[in-house]
Amino acid sequence: MYPAMTLEELDQQQKLINEKRVVCILLVKPGDSDGDAIIRQFNFLHYSSGKYCTIFAPGYSRFFDLDRYPDMKEVRGTNNETWFYSDKAFCQCIIELENRLPSWSYNSESELIVLQSQVDSRSGVSFKNYMAIEIEHGIRQGYIDSFPRFMSALIKAAKCEIDVKGLQKQIARNISIRDLVIETISECKRVPMPVKKILKQKLFITAANRRGADTSGNQRVVSQTLSF
Repeated sequence: MYPAMTLEELDQQQKLINEKRVVCILLVKPGDSDGDAIIRQFNFLHYSSGKYCTIFAPGYSRFFDLDRYPDMKEVRGTNNETWFYSDKAFCQCIIELENRLPSWSYNSESELIVLQSQVDSRSGVSFKNYMAIEIEHGIRQGYIDSFPRFMSALIKAAKCEIDVKGLQKQIARNISIRDLVIETISECKRVPMPVKKILKQKLFITAANRRGADTSGNQRVVSQTLSF
């Protein structure tokens, strides 16, 4: 579990780790209806995710910088450290993410974006394949039992995804983000229909489904929005 004030900081941290992992970007503000409860899970998530998931919290920092972020406030981070949260930094990260993930837009509630890392690459995180889960909305509609249960299932699925064929083989292939999320949601007992049908219908997930090219000639992700 790492704080990150910018996507560049997030990417640099993952490059330092330089291991094949599931990368989770946890979008949560202290003012969200479930914000305080999720923030209290930071330390547990840090240790339970182990070497399988790298979880980032945009808008948070270990360092106090009132000149750049005059709205900073204290929150409890990992290992009883004092972290600092800034709406200004959080909003800047949202703008960066919306630029990196075309057709995805922030819904102003707690959300989890699931991606994968890149090993020995210029970028530590791949944005080509992703799924974004609207946590608070999914709980409200009854498709997710609770945030702790959802994260526990996600970490378990990530462990299986990375361990099942061995780390050496895993490095040579991409993690299936879709299969990972299907397995995670299937752990939630309230899902009233087959999980694969949920991913095909308009529910609470945004998923990358194809690639296009932006005006600079670089590949970009075109996403399919799934929401109620």
